Amino acid sequence: MTKPTVSLSGRIIWNEIHCTDFDATCKFYNKIFGWTTKTEERETYTHFYLGGKTVGGLMPIEPGSSVRPHWAVYVGTDDIEGYMQRAEAAGGKPKMPLLDLPETGKICAIADAEGAVLFALDPTDPTRPEWIADGSPGTFCWVEILCDDAPAAREFYSKVVGWDLIDMDMGKGAIYTVLAPKGSPEGFGVAGIQAKPVGDTTPSCWLPYIAVSDIEASTNQVVELGGTLQVPATEILGKGRFSIVTDPGGSPFAMYWSNPDKAC
Repeated sequence: MTKPTVSLSGRIIWNEIHCTDFDATCKFYNKIFGWTTKTEERETYTHFYLGGKTVGGLMPIEPGSSVRPHWAVYVGTDDIEGYMQRAEAAGGKPKMPLLDLPETGKICAIADAEGAVLFALDPTDPTRPEWIADGSPGTFCWVEILCDDAPAAREFYSKVVGWDLIDMDMGKGAIYTVLAPKGSPEGFGVAGIQAKPVGDTTPSCWLPYIAVSDIEASTNQVVELGGTLQVPATEILGKGRFSIVTDPGGSPFAMYWSNPDKAC
């Protein structure tokens, strides 16, 4: 089969939770976002569905594994072998052998110097609609890396993924770096770099954001269902509000409400 010429290079195209309690994880995200799963998929790969559309993936962590529950973030690439070469040249460490999945594509996982892992996927069919979320409530709308050394992250991911770096003044001397695919229109970004507060000892990681229609209600519901509040609902430049939470299994994620009067 000839591969379609659509490019997803530098776009965030998939999010997948790795968990230890499969059933509890399904129930939690169903109650928060209305996601469902299909029992017949559980022997291969399980998708989260919102209505009839896939919105993410679900992978059980093998018993005895040292892997902690987390959300895995996937970036698209047109040349995964070249991606791996650039990553290793920049000091990245492969976390798995290159995997070629029939009808899905080639996958690799690279850890940066702080140990944050970003997956890369060279899809067999880049035209599949699930690769690009629309940002509506219940779908993924953003990702960012939380790290100790933001300048090092800027250098690493600009070399490896090829992202352009766009600095945003967040006020009070705080700078937020937006990551955009090469040649993107002005104002377009797919991810961000956020330095952790001084004294924050949590491991560096990639954090996915899920769009919601009511940030306060969704945040409260996470806590009511056994999750942990990390950052309460907070306004971002008047454009919306976000919160950061951890699900009952230990996987951190964020939620975002976009102000319809000042859309990003």
